[in-house]
Amino acid sequence: MKKLFAIIMVLAMLLSLAACGAKEEPNEVKEPEPPAEAPVEEVKEEAAEEPIEAPVEEPVEEAPSFGGANSWQIEEFFSHTKTNVNFTLPESMWVVNAESYTLYVYNVESLDVAHSAAPRIQFETKGTFEEVDSYMKDASELVDLDSRLIGGIEMTGRSYKLWGMLWTEYYGQLPDGLWMTVKISKTSVDAGSEGSDILDSVTFETA
Repeated sequence: MKKLFAIIMVLAMLLSLAACGAKEEPNEVKEPEPPAEAPVEEVKEEAAEEPIEAPVEEPVEEAPSFGGANSWQIEEFFSHTKTNVNFTLPESMWVVNAESYTLYVYNVESLDVAHSAAPRIQFETKGTFEEVDSYMKDASELVDLDSRLIGGIEMTGRSYKLWGMLWTEYYGQLPDGLWMTVKISKTSVDAGSEGSDILDSVTFETA
């Protein structure tokens, strides 16, 4: 009797376990969710950049060219009589600075480097010979030179030292009575030189 009861109890327990197992649902295998997509940033259209204008270059002012035929005017200090001085210059290394009473023809590359001691040929008019000769009392090493024809005028020549510089000077009287002086410093006027060619090209005329 006891054995029968024990068997019944075992069967009851097995049925109870089977019923509990039937109620359990099998574990669901969840598929992995796809990764969340990164939020798409809104691309803002940038305003079209205005083209940058290149800076306007100022035109470079070219240095004046003095090569070729030249005509300049000088004035006698007291009478204010004006004389045109005409001459021809080489294409380079000669520049002109015309002041009221003196015409400077410098043997340099540009006016920027012309100065009081620069090589030059200069022209001046005087009212009398005394004015031409007035500064000779301060000159030294005076030497008489052969005369030279300049601008159709037979001019007397001399060399001397004055103001710390050596000078060659030619002077003569123009048809209108004025005296023309041509002074040369640090520039050769020997035959075949550019200085000589310039002097040979000179002409004078009353303005």
